[in-house]
Amino acid sequence: MKNTSKENTKPTKPSFEDSVREFLSISQNARKQFRYYETREIEEAMKNHMCTTLTYHKEKKDVPVAYGHLDVEDGTVWLGICVADEYQGQRYGLQMMQILLDYYNGEIKLSVDNDNKRAISLYEKFHFKTDTVDGNIRYMVREAAKSDTYL
Repeated sequence: MKNTSKENTKPTKPSFEDSVREFLSISQNARKQFRYYETREIEEAMKNHMCTTLTYHKEKKDVPVAYGHLDVEDGTVWLGICVADEYQGQRYGLQMMQILLDYYNGEIKLSVDNDNKRAISLYEKFHFKTDTVDGNIRYMVREAAKSDTYL
């Protein structure tokens, strides 16, 4: 008897949530500073997002290299980004910021580790200003309606 199970199986694309999981799995060091999903399930967290996006490698189109979201919590929009370890310093963070800020130009807040100088410098390029500092966490805010193009 001929086995036809392979003939009836169609390849499926991973869900967006699976792609986020893949990105998080290859971003172990970067995740030490991007702790958003440490206390949240991906599917539940995304229900509060007005935008969630991944950027893929220029040549290896199936490799996610940067993640970003705009999360709405109690009427406040929070920005979160993370660039995979081996792709930092290659303008993926800049590209991700541009995507998110093109999507929404209202007031946005974020938090960043105070010793993450590279990220703070990136945020300042996009007109984020330090609002408060609580221990090792710096809270930054960007006023509404700034026009930025850095790409």
